[in-house]
Amino acid sequence: MALTMRQLLRNTPLDRHERADQVRIVKLKYGMHRVKKIPVAACESYSVEVRNRKPQTFKYITSIEFYPKKAVKVSCSCADFMYRFEYALWKAGAADLKYSNGEPPTTTNPPQIAAICKHTVKLYSTLVAKKLVS
Repeated sequence: MALTMRQLLRNTPLDRHERADQVRIVKLKYGMHRVKKIPVAACESYSVEVRNRKPQTFKYITSIEFYPKKAVKVSCSCADFMYRFEYALWKAGAADLKYSNGEPPTTTNPPQIAAICKHTVKLYSTLVAKKLVS
């Protein structure tokens, strides 16, 4: 069971869409995967967050693989993706277990909704804005 980016965006909480504006994309790479022969986009993404009244910058690796029939696989090294969405996405065939421990998110995402983090939302919107994907 593969999911499309449209389905993932629809499942994603509104606040992730809103907070995607705070994310900056750097070192964007878009091309064909050498082995899988599918389009893939990867970047370093970051946002400034205030913790203990101090602004801190957190950098993450975010990627999207584009498969036939509009199916995608997504990944991000941020805690939101790792502890809330990666397991549910993996069960739906839209991610590989890269960052999480493979346990169900019983506290952060009990219904196991397959959605994406703000960094993945920003990466996809950047690709659309650059007309690399439709």
